[in-house]
Amino acid sequence: MPDSYDLTQLDPNTFEHLVNHLALRALGLGLTGFSPGSDGGRDGYFEGEAPYPSEIDRWSGCWYLQSKFHKPNLSRDSQKWLLSQIQGELKEFKNPESARKLPDNWIVATNVDPSGVPETGAFDKARELVAKEFPELKDNFHIWGGRKILDLLILNPEISDHYRHFLTPGNILTEIFNQLKDAQPEAKTILRFLILSQLDDQQYTKLEQAGSAGESPGIHQLFVDLPFRCHKYNCQDLVMPWLVKTSAGCHRIDEQQPDSKEWQIWSKHPSRARVWFIKGGPGQGKSTITQFFCQIQRAALIVNKDISQIPPKQKTLASEIRKATEKNGFWPTVPRIPISIELKEFAQWFGEQERNKPRGILTYLAYFISAGVEQEVNVGTLKRLLGNRSWVIIFDGLDEVPQDVKDAVATEVCRFVNDVAVEINADFLTLCTSRPQGYSGQFEDLDGPTIELINLSREQAIECAKPVLELNRSPNEAKKALQILMSAIQSPAVRELMTTPLQSHIMAIVVRGGEKPPERRWKLFTNFYQVIRKREANRNLLDKRLAKLLSEEEQLLKTVHNRLGFVLHARAELSKGAQTKLDRNHEFKKLVTDAVSQMVETEIDETVDVLMQATTDRLVLVSTPVDGNYVRFDIRPLQEFFAAEFIYESVSADELRERVELIAGDAHWREVMHFLLSALVENGRRTELAVVVEVLENLNEGDDENLRLLRRRLGRGAILAGRLLQEGVLEQDKRIRQQFRKCLEPLAASLEIELLDPLIQVSRPNSQSWLYSFLISCLHDNNLTETLGAAIVLVNTLPDNHEKVEEVSDFLIASPSDYISCVLTSSLLSQDARRRRQSTPVKRWLLKTVVKIILSPEWASLTKEAFELCIQILSLNIEDSCNIAGDLGLLSNEVKILQVLLESQQDVSSNNKEKIVRDFSFIKVIHSPLNWTEKNYDINLSNDFDNTPRILQLIYLIARYSQEKERSILANIISSFSDKGEDLFNKVLSSLRISILVDKLNFITEKNKCLINVNYQNFQ
Repeated sequence: MPDSYDLTQLDPNTFEHLVNHLALRALGLGLTGFSPGSDGGRDGYFEGEAPYPSEIDRWSGCWYLQSKFHKPNLSRDSQKWLLSQIQGELKEFKNPESARKLPDNWIVATNVDPSGVPETGAFDKARELVAKEFPELKDNFHIWGGRKILDLLILNPEISDHYRHFLTPGNILTEIFNQLKDAQPEAKTILRFLILSQLDDQQYTKLEQAGSAGESPGIHQLFVDLPFRCHKYNCQDLVMPWLVKTSAGCHRIDEQQPDSKEWQIWSKHPSRARVWFIKGGPGQGKSTITQFFCQIQRAALIVNKDISQIPPKQKTLASEIRKATEKNGFWPTVPRIPISIELKEFAQWFGEQERNKPRGILTYLAYFISAGVEQEVNVGTLKRLLGNRSWVIIFDGLDEVPQDVKDAVATEVCRFVNDVAVEINADFLTLCTSRPQGYSGQFEDLDGPTIELINLSREQAIECAKPVLELNRSPNEAKKALQILMSAIQSPAVRELMTTPLQSHIMAIVVRGGEKPPERRWKLFTNFYQVIRKREANRNLLDKRLAKLLSEEEQLLKTVHNRLGFVLHARAELSKGAQTKLDRNHEFKKLVTDAVSQMVETEIDETVDVLMQATTDRLVLVSTPVDGNYVRFDIRPLQEFFAAEFIYESVSADELRERVELIAGDAHWREVMHFLLSALVENGRRTELAVVVEVLENLNEGDDENLRLLRRRLGRGAILAGRLLQEGVLEQDKRIRQQFRKCLEPLAASLEIELLDPLIQVSRPNSQSWLYSFLISCLHDNNLTETLGAAIVLVNTLPDNHEKVEEVSDFLIASPSDYISCVLTSSLLSQDARRRRQSTPVKRWLLKTVVKIILSPEWASLTKEAFELCIQILSLNIEDSCNIAGDLGLLSNEVKILQVLLESQQDVSSNNKEKIVRDFSFIKVIHSPLNWTEKNYDINLSNDFDNTPRILQLIYLIARYSQEKERSILANIISSFSDKGEDLFNKVLSSLRISILVDKLNFITEKNKCLINVNYQNFQ
């Protein structure tokens, strides 16, 4: 019954999803939804004819659908609110600075029922407002009010069922219990575990392990929203609003949804995708995002009283989370039940199962929950439970899964998401995470976008650090610490360190501890360790032996951390050790005993006992989770830091070489290698550094001649060296930079922008200057194919005031067109051009180079993509480009012609439609309204035509023809065709957004003959 539906249960995001779904049925499958943010006044968009408002009276053209959700208690008068919303939209349509285009048909969908009182009701007033501002919309404007929405739900019961949990008031979990009468006790136990027990277990961020013990700030106190980008959909924003947006939709598979490619692309947009793959580097906050999102869902389920008998502690925590999230708009009206799976834990279980027995995600979930509730959970009950209600499923840390089972684990995840979820008709929002290292496309079959976490801005880094600085400190103390950090972050070196939540948090811990903010990553972790050790030593411990250990026996303490870090990281390579923890009373005790026996002469047993006792109270940075029977590092970068320290401590050069040769090329050890190299540089270990650099060079080359080219293209040693340069590790000493010169050479030949990015990001003055000299020497000394990477980096970074800019420019201009095309299309400029924006200003020397290339005879040999990129670069800098062209000797008329080409790039409009006006078999004339064709450029090249660059000749003829429509001009344009020039002709036409489709099989003379024979009327 429609009265059982309660639209107030929705929120703006869910309402928009529902309205778009209903519109698909009412208007047709061509409806397209838009993402959060600036949408040009469109929550839904449709173009064409639809059987609306009836089969007989069918509207057509461009349709805009807007959702206006009135939250309960938002305003006293919902009618006035609705009118004010419509007035605001009309104002935007009228705003000359707005990018909005007026539609042919406009529908406003709202949960408010507009008053129908003649002339004075909201319905008539809204129509009057629209008719006054836009008379042409008077008869093509409708409001879908709350009653209309309910009627549409009645007509489309499958949609009502799709959104049933959003539309049905009351205790949702009670409904689930009633549906699972055969297993109510089991279902209640499962849900209490997933909501209440996990709320407690997940209340602290893993960053809390990094130095906040004893103070225990909750994740809701520390969380700061993180920036992301999604290349496929050309969007960049903060994560949580988009996650909240897609969470508000229903992600059951609707069999009536279209199966077209366009629909698939639309449905996988981050604002509505049912699966997200979140990719981010070490400490960028992948796990923190998923953990916090799950905590919000658990808190909302508790606050909504979807579960009974809640202890006061959980009630208080849920209220605190609500208070922290409501102000940001993250609080869900209808929350999802969260399940979080650490993939390394699943991999551990998976590797232990017999191959002939079930070992999929469902079976693991039953095992995981059974262990948590201490009673057997039936897989069948679990499937029925998952088929009801809405869930968010987290698969965290694919990169931490050992290589020997990684593909198998990923296959099980994909099977669960793509097959099991569909089979049980489940509403799953699935979030998977991984570092880029250790990931090789295992989740490509998942039905969603890649969300790539990016570096924090300076302001975001301070926001991450601020809660840590303020925690349990007086306002004056917090203010002083904040001022120190804000002053330090002005340094490029500190700024580059504070680009991830983890390192911003650690930097705050270091500053709280009274230390000077370090400028390099290894130093940051070293200082952090020392701050935490000193803090633990100053805790006025009653056990004097433990106090002495913490304050005076630093080397022993560090050795235990180093060994534990290495053992855990080595163990994580294999499926049997994927859990990365040691049994405290056996494995860890043996590790401690071995370390003490090697370093202590007397009281060995007593020292071991003290160290073992210390682990339960936390051995500085070692964690003993849950019952204290295991030890581990909760933060993986800390584990990697200590593993690196172990590798080079107290070993000979030959032992170091042997160790590094085993791990240097393995992605699992890449962060460890970075810490190791940094430590050798920072500590002045020149001999050991020379040994490691030699290993990296051999990693790039190898002894096998057949594999040498492959090794150089992979550039595994060069990747490590490039990152050292980027992070400023090599800034202090030119002699050390020179040691890495040969090691970096493979990057000078690379076309992979991701591999070159560390070189592009180098910003320290000494390192940058050295890098430019190195890259320019590669251009002159290396084979041309071995210089592509060097040219790409220089195109992106070389400043205008560098003494070698002319040299680099001349090198590019003199290079083959294929080389130029490759360099330009592989650069970051290509990404900007596709988005029609510029992230950073293009250097003037590069603009000048591009202008010279376009005006030279060689421009015709560029690839179509490279040519369009050149024009796009210049069009984003029209004034500078035209001035440069004038400085190069172009006449004023010729500069105007170039201006025609560049200004035409700004005429792109989604509403322009090409229309074939005439088809003469050998030539088709296509009309496409373009603003530039309406301008009078007043160009005359009669006297200088033959001396004008070829590209400008073509543009001149096309511009004249667009205004004069003379047959002779069209003949001249067609005559520009030749076997050699056909591609260049089409490049210019496509850049001007003009189409003259000429039959390639006919000779030019035949084409012109046919043109002459076309009668005047048809020609016009």
